[in-house]
Amino acid sequence: MNKYMPENVDVFQHSWVRNVFSVNISNVGEDIPGFQEELLDLQENQVQKQRFESLSYSEFWAQLKDKPILIHEAEKALIPFPTTYLCEQGFSALVAIKNKARNRLDPQHDLRCSLSINIKPNMEKLVHNMKEHHSSH
Repeated sequence: MNKYMPENVDVFQHSWVRNVFSVNISNVGEDIPGFQEELLDLQENQVQKQRFESLSYSEFWAQLKDKPILIHEAEKALIPFPTTYLCEQGFSALVAIKNKARNRLDPQHDLRCSLSINIKPNMEKLVHNMKEHHSSH
């Protein structure tokens, strides 16, 4: 497990991310200024509690904009998992590209195509950017 997770992240210390509305405030974040206040404020918010129950952990924390201290601490627990997965996915794609039958000197373009299959373009943003670009001429 140590090879996949950074040593400075204690997963159990950040277990409040998974049960933010039932954790005892006095047990977490004592050494982080403003943490307990933001956590208490969040626990009192019924709208956010409903969102927490209906969204995934990462979706919930991504939509929470007004609690910067909580978000920063939650990111420490959430970010290592998808980034580790993406690294493993990239390595697997590279192994598939650089096999004995297709030993190319530069797999960069093939690897980019292989890793971008699951990325969905934000069409609204692309159209908006294109409109801005064309209107400036």
